[in-house]
Amino acid sequence: MKVLVVGAGAREHAIVWRLVLSPAVDTVYCAPGNGGTALIAQNLEMNIDTEPECDQLAGWAFNNKMDLVIIGPEAPLSHGIVDTLMMFGVPVVGPTKAASKLEWSKAWARDFMRKHDIPSPAYEVVEGMDAIREKLLAPATSFPLVVKADGLARGKGAEVIGAAHEVEDALNRLVTAGALPDEPGAAKVVIEEHLEGIEVSALAFVDGRNVSMMPPVCDYKRLVDGDRGPLTGGMGAYTPTKYVTPELWAQVETDIMAKAVHGMLTDGIPYRGFLFAGLMLTQDGPKVLEFNCRLGDPEAQVLLPRLKTPLEDACMAVANGGLSLLGPIEWDDRAAVGVVLASEGYPTTQAVPQPVKGLSDVQEGVLVFHGASRLFGAAALQPVEAAAGKPSVFQSLFGKTARETTDNLKSDFLSPRVTATGGRLVTVVGLGETVPQARETAYRNVDRIQVAGAQFRRDIAEREE
Repeated sequence: MKVLVVGAGAREHAIVWRLVLSPAVDTVYCAPGNGGTALIAQNLEMNIDTEPECDQLAGWAFNNKMDLVIIGPEAPLSHGIVDTLMMFGVPVVGPTKAASKLEWSKAWARDFMRKHDIPSPAYEVVEGMDAIREKLLAPATSFPLVVKADGLARGKGAEVIGAAHEVEDALNRLVTAGALPDEPGAAKVVIEEHLEGIEVSALAFVDGRNVSMMPPVCDYKRLVDGDRGPLTGGMGAYTPTKYVTPELWAQVETDIMAKAVHGMLTDGIPYRGFLFAGLMLTQDGPKVLEFNCRLGDPEAQVLLPRLKTPLEDACMAVANGGLSLLGPIEWDDRAAVGVVLASEGYPTTQAVPQPVKGLSDVQEGVLVFHGASRLFGAAALQPVEAAAGKPSVFQSLFGKTARETTDNLKSDFLSPRVTATGGRLVTVVGLGETVPQARETAYRNVDRIQVAGAQFRRDIAEREE
């Protein structure tokens, strides 16, 4: 079986890792990939930033007879890569361009939720910078509130505004980050009620009609301990959580995930792929902060190590509309805690590339998923041991295996060297029988990795202790 994974982050590294562990998967490609995927798969130097580039990649998948394509990030979905792959007859996991509007238009998504009675905060859509400013500064406006740019913004499109004097700075940050256009008249935002509670991520496999829930995950979007600092793409995550009971998760499946899937179907926009709902557990029950049309990052990095059903089997069932035939998707009972190391200046500035040291010192059994890195001095190492049914060599992605590889190379020039390129660099994932055990393992190994200026939170999963 040949599989193409589309994307370049830690989520895609985790997907690739899960696939190469399977004896049923012969070859895994990743486009464009990163330093982590280069070590265990074959990276393709093909970009996915524009619609023509996505069309070209879809053509490559068809010409090279891929058995399955898994889309990681949101941008290729908005460019219609799934539509093109479906036209070519290539099995693909991901929603069409029309269905992925659930993520790439926050205004459309809020209207969809209202139409289908999906619990969510009160909101108002406002267009034009003058109208946005007028609404936010009106005497009747109460704070705190949330402002979200309508389109895709790579995790930088939301601002929590606590008072009127913060409005101008918040709007300027959205413009500077590229979440809002420079042309004031083209700006469009959703102004939402600010919800209080515990934030939980709900993810599911969806085949157009059926929903198979994943375990609940908690992630951390703020940069600094104590949920302070700017919003990021995610600084860590853990699963499971004591804040979610089986009864509550069944309610989330019925009242949110199933309603969304059935709503898309009745609206003539069937949804296939990974469905992600960011939830706030309020006193009035769970409410949807946002829908995403993909596996979360860093949620994927802690969920996929718990997945017992072969990932390619679940994905083929999604692509072919056959989740009901697959049977229950099984999950490991262990806990997983992931801690993200980000570059200096993230998320506001781009850091100078820095060498990553200490990867070979990571404890066996700990996973290091790369988000922004490049591998120098080594060709891709194919998963021979995994194909032979020996997955243990990949349990530590840059541990003993990497040291042995480096020692066996005759020239220092050829030795693998990893460089952090800026942004969210790696996610270090510890596993354990309990969340506290997994947390201790993760942080013990975070301290073994050195990148100049790197920053990370010290309180991931602390509330579970």
